[in-house]
Amino acid sequence: MSARRTPRPLRLAACLLLATSPVYAFTTGDACVSPYVIADGDVTSLRAAVNCANADGVDSVIELAENGLYVFSDGDPASTTRAVRSISANGVFTLLGHGATLQRDAASSALFGLLDVTPGAVAELQDLTLSGGSVNAGSPGGGLRAQGTVRANSIRVIDNASQGRGGGIVVGAGASLVLSDSTVARNTSDSNGAGIRADGGSALWVIRSTVQDNTVTGTGMGGGIQTQSVTRILNSTITGNVVTGATARGGGIAVDAGGDVTIVNATLMDNASNGDGEQLRRNSGTVSVYNSILGETVADAVQDCSNATVLANTLVFDGGCSAPITGAIAFLPLDTGANGTRILPLDGSATSVIDAANPNWLDEDELGIDLNGDGDANDDFIGGNDQSGKPRAVFPGIELGAVEYVCGVGGTYFPASAGEMVLAVACANTDGIDSTLDLVSQDYVFTEADNADNDFGGTALPRIVDDGDFTVDGNQARIARDPDAGENFRILFVNTNLDTVILRDVAIEDGRLTGSSHRGGGILNRGNLQLHRSVVRGNSTLGLAGRGGGIQNEGNLLLSRSLIDDNATFDAGSFGGGLNNEGSGTAILVNSTVTRNLVASTLSGSGGGIRSDGDDTLLLIVNSTIAYNETFNSANEISVFDGTVLSYNSLVATTGGFACEGGGSLAYLVENGMASDASCGATLTADPQLGALDESAFVPFYPLSGGNVDTVNFGDSQWLDEATVGFDLNGDGDVVDHLGGETDQAGASRVQCAEVDLGATEYAPCDAAYAIGGIVTGLADGNSVGLSLNGTALIDVSANGAFAFPGTVAYGGSYEVVVTAHPTAPNQTCTIGNGSGRVANANVSNVFVTCVVNEYAIGGTVSGLSAGSTLVLQNNGGGDLTLTADGSFVFDDGVADAATYAVTVSQQPGMPSQLCVVSQGSGTVAGSAVTDVLVTCAPNGVDLVASITDEVDFVSGGETLSYVVTILNQGPVDAADVSVQTLLSDALGNASWTCTAGTGASCPASGAGNIDTLVDLDAGAQVTFVLSADVPQGFLGVIETSVTATAPDGLVETAPGDNSALDRSATARMFGSGFE
Repeated sequence: MSARRTPRPLRLAACLLLATSPVYAFTTGDACVSPYVIADGDVTSLRAAVNCANADGVDSVIELAENGLYVFSDGDPASTTRAVRSISANGVFTLLGHGATLQRDAASSALFGLLDVTPGAVAELQDLTLSGGSVNAGSPGGGLRAQGTVRANSIRVIDNASQGRGGGIVVGAGASLVLSDSTVARNTSDSNGAGIRADGGSALWVIRSTVQDNTVTGTGMGGGIQTQSVTRILNSTITGNVVTGATARGGGIAVDAGGDVTIVNATLMDNASNGDGEQLRRNSGTVSVYNSILGETVADAVQDCSNATVLANTLVFDGGCSAPITGAIAFLPLDTGANGTRILPLDGSATSVIDAANPNWLDEDELGIDLNGDGDANDDFIGGNDQSGKPRAVFPGIELGAVEYVCGVGGTYFPASAGEMVLAVACANTDGIDSTLDLVSQDYVFTEADNADNDFGGTALPRIVDDGDFTVDGNQARIARDPDAGENFRILFVNTNLDTVILRDVAIEDGRLTGSSHRGGGILNRGNLQLHRSVVRGNSTLGLAGRGGGIQNEGNLLLSRSLIDDNATFDAGSFGGGLNNEGSGTAILVNSTVTRNLVASTLSGSGGGIRSDGDDTLLLIVNSTIAYNETFNSANEISVFDGTVLSYNSLVATTGGFACEGGGSLAYLVENGMASDASCGATLTADPQLGALDESAFVPFYPLSGGNVDTVNFGDSQWLDEATVGFDLNGDGDVVDHLGGETDQAGASRVQCAEVDLGATEYAPCDAAYAIGGIVTGLADGNSVGLSLNGTALIDVSANGAFAFPGTVAYGGSYEVVVTAHPTAPNQTCTIGNGSGRVANANVSNVFVTCVVNEYAIGGTVSGLSAGSTLVLQNNGGGDLTLTADGSFVFDDGVADAATYAVTVSQQPGMPSQLCVVSQGSGTVAGSAVTDVLVTCAPNGVDLVASITDEVDFVSGGETLSYVVTILNQGPVDAADVSVQTLLSDALGNASWTCTAGTGASCPASGAGNIDTLVDLDAGAQVTFVLSADVPQGFLGVIETSVTATAPDGLVETAPGDNSALDRSATARMFGSGFE
């Protein structure tokens, strides 16, 4: 377990060097090779990765960006009912969410869910949120539709909806779902199972999970869970779920035909229905309940439990289902447990049912069933954890419900939430023995103070008083004030006289006090306090004369291998941004760091890092680093005005201003010390050349750089000898230990060479040397890349993946990796990332060699293009290149070596019209630019002239008309497939024609009916048609016949006005007397 946070520097005090490593993300079009790492928000590539996983035939892993967000506006094009294509992989499909969210866009009108695992598929889902899915009744399961075999750990299915069953999750017939350490919340459905619906013939396990605040909006049952299948619920909380139908039952859980349900150590609270069985309703099937709690905070007339088959060691508030235990039980407010799920911790007022559970029901052998979905029935969960993360049966008995009571006997408490920690401290204050808090969660975040502490300001936890020694084993947990809390308070107040409080592996963060003279933004110590491998960070006081932004010490304080970082005091007269030691306080720092703290006062403020003031105070600094703290007008690092100061083997570094002050006569670092300026009276005045703060560790530290190894190896190991110094340096109560044989703040052994190094961390073993290597990506199959290290070590790498040079480089030594030979088949260029630096105390494995196939330009020459004309070319069907003049051309986008190219005309010139032809336009790139593509343009216009005449003005009924039709191509280019069409008058019949082709022309010899044919005409050529047709007997009227010539595709008619012609004749008797 770890608790990491990004520091929030309060000012610019030091320039820290940051290094990042490139992330190679899968994108659409990449080869299908697992694992598929998807960049934040890249929905398209995520869909493509799922498609790959479905088809690659092996176990596949998809990794999402840490805390990423993937928003879908519509369903997958190939599977519109889900955000991504249904999972049908024929290997195991694993989706590693790393805290990411898949979310349907709330603005979308499309109905689709998030994930669907098809029958026969096997899927594992990890640390993922599925949110906002909305489905119709025919495709249930707004968040997850499990139709195959699914194991889901630490997933969150929230705010999904179904117009049918299963608003959050549906487990289909024949499918199985093991849901552990997960949350199903705020989902809705019109039918059964708003949170989870298990269809008949399926199998469902719910382990250490919470089903909360789901609602059936229609007439269905099972607001939290509705099941018709084998269902096992273990160490889980079902709360706040509702069914709204007038007669609906089973607000928490409803069991129907086919249901085979076992519930062990579960808490079903405050679920609601109008019909009996608000917490649990069996309509059919079987339900066995063990060691559980069913009830509601406010009693009503509706039974909590209805028709259960077996109830053993189970409390039902209103006695429903003939419960063996009745009455109420008290809970702390809903809180968050170690696994990130919401829990209902037991309150101390529930003593009537403490230890009332039967451990046998946590033994699969006793029950004869598989409680955790691992396929056997031989597991015993008595030694396992409850839902909150606390061990089961650590006291004489186990508790009812999902969560163990935090206060028991034996003096060891396992608080899993902020509320439980308050209760555990209160218990430890009164148990009369030495007590230990063993923290099982990563974060304990407080929104309010437990007490106001009168004039001392509020404190998140009860004040710790004498009642035996008190130890907090943090396991790298964080105890913090919520930045959005409505009030200000510190985290810890130690007020012991005889007993000792010990913090191990814990971070005290974000405490804040406001008010005049308040002290200790993070910790106020008026007793005996030790911090080992712990962090005090981001705390502050705000108000006149505030003191101790991180720690206010007025008692006995030991910091061992710990960090005071990024704390502050604000306002006039404030002191000690990191640590303020006063009164009769004794503050001992061993192997510790004080950095980036601030006194933000322009009036009488002092001690950006540490202030010690008082005749009886003692400040002892041994092998510690005080660096890059800040004040506005006084010493940045250390201010001492009275009392005793002792310092051994320590480092002080500052930027701007000066480091130390104290009446002008105190020499703080008199024994083997180094400071960056003379104000501290150090043995050595030099820049300690600290490396960047290493925040990869739970307790960050400044590593020593290679440039100062000869001076920092200047310490004297005797100052780590308690007998020599005369003080207890490790808090074990004696002064006989020699810490030279222990470890520094970074965990490395002390005294690695002839003497101990200065400061909180060692430099390195004298003979340490480390391997240099990294990762090659993008190398084409069959290729190899030559690499060298420091110009001598040469290797050829012939495959993607990890590589390492033979031999090593000494700690602090320089390394440089360069490419000596680039790949050639195909030609590639390889670049180096993180290729140089100094060797730290570890192998170098982050040299990144990225190879890409070389691209070469594709171009050539265009000729014959008319001035003012525009020609558009394409290569491989894209990359439009517009040309307006003769000469050479090159496409903007190159083509990879060994890939093909094909240059084509996308748009021919139009003003004037031309025809451009490509030659030598296709081929394969072979290690150099293509420059010989030829594009030749020629005029592309024709002037077709059509004429028609029957050479008479008047006709008579019964005669035959003969039309002479000519089609002439006046150039300038030849024209093939010219279309010739006539339109005879409706009065004419029995038509036929013949054609005579002139030189350079061709046409069909004859035909019947209208002319409708194609002819070929060179420039200047002509064809002549004779079209004959009969005039009917007795016809009177006008006869009109026309002809049209049309240029073929690809040629432009330059004078379209003469492409058509019309002949008009009439019968002589059409007009009456006087009109002839």
